[in-house]
This record gives sequence, structure tokens and C-alpha cells, in this order.
Amino acid sequence: MVDLIVFPSSFFSVSKVDEDLQQEYDAVVEMGLFEVVLFGYEKWFDEDRLVLKYAPEEEHLAVYRGWMMKPDKYERFYELLLENNIRLVTKPDEYNQMHISPNVYESVKNDTAKMELYPLHSQIDVESLKKFFNRFMAKDYVKSVKGTEFPKFFDQSIVPLF
Repeated sequence: MVDLIVFPSSFFSVSKVDEDLQQEYDAVVEMGLFEVVLFGYEKWFDEDRLVLKYAPEEEHLAVYRGWMMKPDKYERFYELLLENNIRLVTKPDEYNQMHISPNVYESVKNDTAKMELYPLHSQIDVESLKKFFNRFMAKDYVKSVKGTEFPKFFDQSIVPLF
């Protein structure tokens, strides 16, 4: 049974939860049903070093509540937590399956928009896409583009540059 939740720390202090997750952290603590472990956000994401505020003496089953990672980084995270008696419920192969859009698409294709996949750095035939889609979006395998000038979608007015 899950009895522990792993949160990233604040960028500025391993003793405080990431500010964007503060309300969730407070709710978990207030419920009193789970132990909480913080890991050093900056050390992990910038230096690839796992620094835990606390490591349990006995193994605990845990949920990770934090920022997405590339599958290879998550696998290493999983392994290092396990060395510290924290077993995440989501195994690395499960994370990879559900984290990368093309991997999960077969499971959700009846309930989601049609997807066309292209290898990284390959040229996309925009005119071909326009025959099948009135509007479409371009995104990587994980996240939509946010907080940039990159368009949220393209429509029939797009003209290829090459």
C-alpha cells in the first residue's frame, strides 16, 4: 500500500517543497495518511545527483508527484530512490509507456485526435498534412509548446518555407 509521496524541493532549499506544488504538499501533510520525502530539485535536474531530505529505514511504496522527466532520467531516479528504500509505484517501463505520446497512442487513439508521427529532424510534408487536417498542431513527443511565440496550431493558410 502506498504510504509515502515524493515531492521535488524548492529550487532554493531542499527543506521546502517546490512552490508550485505547495498546496498539494500541504494537503498531503494535513491529511496525515502519508509520509512525505523531498528531493533536491536543483541537484537532480541540474547536476544529476539525488539528494533526499530524508530516507526511510525500511522500504516504502511511494508515488512521485513532481515534474516530468525523460524516461532514462526517470529510470535512474527510480533506481536511486529504491536504493534509499523508496519504491515508486510507477516502474520505469510503465513511465516510458505513458509518458511518450507515440507509445500511448494505440491505447487512446479512439478517444483522442489523430496523430501523424515524424522522425526527429525530418522534413514534414505540410501540403500532405493539409489534405487530411484543417488544423493541426506540431509538438514533441511529450509536451505542448507553452509560453513561447510558437503557434498553438496551424491551419490551411500555412505555406511551407522550402
